[in-house]
This record gives sequence, C-alpha cells and structure tokens, in this order.
Amino acid sequence: MLRSPHSARLALSLAGLASLPAAVAAAADKIGYFPEFLLTAPETVNDPLVVLGPPDDRYFGLGEDIVIYTLGAWRVVDLPGPDLNVYEADFGVVEFNLMDILVSNDRREWVSLKPTMASAVKLVGDERHNSATHRRSFDLAGSGLSEARFIMIRGLGTGPASGTNGFDLDAVGLINWTVPGPGTLVAIAGLVALRRRR
Repeated sequence: MLRSPHSARLALSLAGLASLPAAVAAAADKIGYFPEFLLTAPETVNDPLVVLGPPDDRYFGLGEDIVIYTLGAWRVVDLPGPDLNVYEADFGVVEFNLMDILVSNDRREWVSLKPTMASAVKLVGDERHNSATHRRSFDLAGSGLSEARFIMIRGLGTGPASGTNGFDLDAVGLINWTVPGPGTLVAIAGLVALRRRR
C-alpha cells in the first residue's frame, strides 16, 4: 500500500460546525476528503503518489491501466447529490471519455459510477484546480451501495500509464464521507467551511 508523504488528517469539531448559521452554511464550500493511500498503481509510473491528496496539477496519464484508492477506515457514503469528485489535470483536452470510475467494499465486486457523471461540486481543498471542465462529480445512488471503501479509476485509453497518455488523473475528492472516531464512525457528509477572505 502506498501512502502520500504529505498526508494530513482533518480535526473537526462537530459541535462547532453544527452551530454555524444556515445562511453561512449555504454560502460555503463543502469540506472535501482527499484519499491518502493507493492499493494499486501502474508500475510504469515513476511517482504514483502524485494522484494522492488534493488536486495540484501533478498527474500521470492512465492509458489502459488502473489505480485503486483504499480509504482505510474512511468511507464515501451515499447521500443526496453527488458523493465524490474525480479531477483531471486542468489543461488541454477534457478526456473523461477515456476513464471509468468503479467502487467496491470487498475488491471482488465492482460497480461503475460513470452513468452518474455530472458537473463537479466545489470542495474546500481543491482551490488549486482552476478548470471546472476538468473535474466531474459521481454519485453512489443506483450502485446498490450505501458506502464504499475502495475506488478504482480505470483508463480506457491504450498502452501503459505514462506522461499524458490517455486520461490525466490528478486526484479524487470525497464529497460525502465518514471519518473514524474513537470506536465509531461519525458522518461528516455535507459539512461546510467558510471560504477564506483574500
């Protein structure tokens, strides 16, 4: 299993967030969780860890290879609206036709979320990704899963992963998710954070 050397856990106060006024919550972005671990990555890529953490225009072309993110104790969960984002390097041709996204809880049965593809939800943490056309949201609804532990990004191009070959994977971000707490999981889906003033 591969882990990002720059990973950092979010420490959130549920009580504090719950006290936010509705008007403030409505005007804020959702807090994203960006996976920190890869279970499977292409052997032809020098640094597969570039697709971990928030989008930052560090990427590799998937070709016909796959990447599998493992969420560990975290989960992406099915709530109203899209549940997760996929980010392509935000330049050049949009190539979501050259990828598929699948989810699983056991790595034996996988379900594609590609039919649910929609315009992306903006997340706190993805500010460095500037192109709305190079990111998409996907929904667990209809997958038969209320939550998922593994996320596979499958390249539908040709040849091995490298450079800009095929879909240029930058990152994955969870919109609706759970975070491990002391002896339990606490739902964080839909939480919001104030935008920073510049």
